[in-house]
Amino acid sequence: MLDTVGDLVSGLVELVARGVFAVCKAMFRWEASVERPAWVRVVAIAIILCVAAALVSVLFTLFAVVFYILLAIAVIGALLAALGAG
Repeated sequence: MLDTVGDLVSGLVELVARGVFAVCKAMFRWEASVERPAWVRVVAIAIILCVAAALVSVLFTLFAVVFYILLAIAVIGALLAALGAG
């Protein structure tokens, strides 16, 4: 079982690094005995950070859209209340 967040992050990096290395081995036809270079882990971390940035960007965009929809509903409600009172 995963005991800490560090174990989770390490596992995620290791999983992505294995995938990156498998793709590189297939593309460049490396031998099965080739050890995994250190740059594969760096590429895996960069991929994870890019995906996280994209998800955060989508999340902020979603919050902005919801805010503007709620703002429009409040303005329409205020206009209807002002016209109804007058």
